[in-house]
Amino acid sequence: AEFGADALPPFKEALATAQALIEDAFERRRELDDEIADSRTKRRTFAEKILELCAQADATLDAQEQSFDELRDLQTRAPELREKLLSARGATAEQIVRIEKVLSELTTAYGPTALLSAQGTLAQARDLDALTLISLTNAETALRSGALGRAAVQVRAAQQAQDQIATLVASVDNLAVTVPALVERLKAEQLDAEADIVAARAIPAPESADASL
Repeated sequence: AEFGADALPPFKEALATAQALIEDAFERRRELDDEIADSRTKRRTFAEKILELCAQADATLDAQEQSFDELRDLQTRAPELREKLLSARGATAEQIVRIEKVLSELTTAYGPTALLSAQGTLAQARDLDALTLISLTNAETALRSGALGRAAVQVRAAQQAQDQIATLVASVDNLAVTVPALVERLKAEQLDAEADIVAARAIPAPESADASL
């Protein structure tokens, strides 16, 4: 009711995961409590596993509780954050244009096989930018209707999309440094290998025993 159905899947998934972990823990507990006598080693192993399962369930729910608290916090700042994210889209668009140029230059210089790890990066960045605009538009609609909770969900979606774009941009910038460095290193190793071959060929062949007679 407060945040809309779009915000529910992560919470539902976390709840289902926690329930499965707890059921596993209870099943192990029931096995320990049955009429069959268990060794001390098995009881200790099962007890440790039960504690581990309960801790995992607790951590899963805690993570979503934190996410819920963040949404609550976003409610009060949704209008301000929406405006900031909207203003930042210009810089994001420039970054996307820049990495397109970087990828094009790297492909021309080193060939497409050198950039396999970046395949789809540009398209993904553009899709995320489009998602940002959709989310911000939805946030504006929610704010106008007074649905602050739903606006917070959309603002967070826009934030996450922008964070992913930043990660993609950083990965391309990293390639712009690592690929040329790797190529230069390979060239240096090739030159060293060729020099070793030349040096090896220059070594006189040992005289045979027959030649010395």
